[in-house]
Amino acid sequence: QKAPGPHGFASEFYKTLKEEIIPVVYNLFQKTEAEGIPPNLFHEAGIILISNPEKKKEENYTPLFLINIDEKIFNKIFSNQTQQ
Repeated sequence: QKAPGPHGFASEFYKTLKEEIIPVVYNLFQKTEAEGIPPNLFHEAGIILISNPEKKKEENYTPLFLINIDEKIFNKIFSNQTQQ
């Protein structure tokens, strides 16, 4: 399972409730497109460190950035819209 973003929702949450979430994400997309400014939650990210035993001891950890899945969905919609 993939790690959840800063808001705590994993991708399974969105997959399970996608029918309920689609209208919300669509409205968010329309509002953002009209205003030209993404919501503040898109600017949030979490960072976790994962162990990397192949590196030297002082460089033993690799940072992993966790962005909100909302942003990933939004970016996918935006990307699809601009490619059409």
